[in-house]
Amino acid sequence: MGGRKQSRNDYRCSSGIGKATAKMFGKLGRKVFITYINHSDAALQTVEEIRSQGGYCEAIRMELNDTENIQQAVMSWLAIISIKLMFL
Repeated sequence: MGGRKQSRNDYRCSSGIGKATAKMFGKLGRKVFITYINHSDAALQTVEEIRSQGGYCEAIRMELNDTENIQQAVMSWLAIISIKLMFL
C-alpha cells in the first residue's frame, strides 16, 4: 500500500468496501462523515451519492497518521456542524 499502513478501521470511501459502507449507513439514516487524503473528487462524488439518496454526509480531508492534522480536521468538522446548526 505505498508504505502507508492501513488499519482495519481506515476505510477509503471513494470506492470499494469503504464507499459501500458509507452508502449503507447513509441509507440507514446515519450521519456519515468520510475522510480523504488526496482524492477529494472521489470523496465528493460519494458525498453527493449519499445525499441524493436522502442521507447526510460530509467529507473532510484528514491524514490519519498525523495527530495535528486530525485535530485540525476535527476543528473543521465542528465548524461545519456549528454553521449548519445555526440554520436549523
